[in-house]
Amino acid sequence: MDNILDQLYAGKLFPFEVPRSPDQEYESAAERFELAWAALMDDPDPERRRLLLQLEKEHEALLSLLEQSAFAQGFRLGGQLAAEVFR
Repeated sequence: MDNILDQLYAGKLFPFEVPRSPDQEYESAAERFELAWAALMDDPDPERRRLLLQLEKEHEALLSLLEQSAFAQGFRLGGQLAAEVFR
């Protein structure tokens, strides 16, 4: 069975949360990314487009692993802070 942090991260638990609105820095970075992605996908060579799509897939897998780790570490830190309050 998954531990509670894995369950929470995977969406198996449903805590109340308020979605965060992207800020201007995020919006600007996302726009630059979309422009660069579109330019690269316009490449007429199908092999380079295929490699770019493979790169995207592998990058998403890496980001997912990093996000899950950061999520768990944040909860552990929160638990440690809460425990410190009761000392």
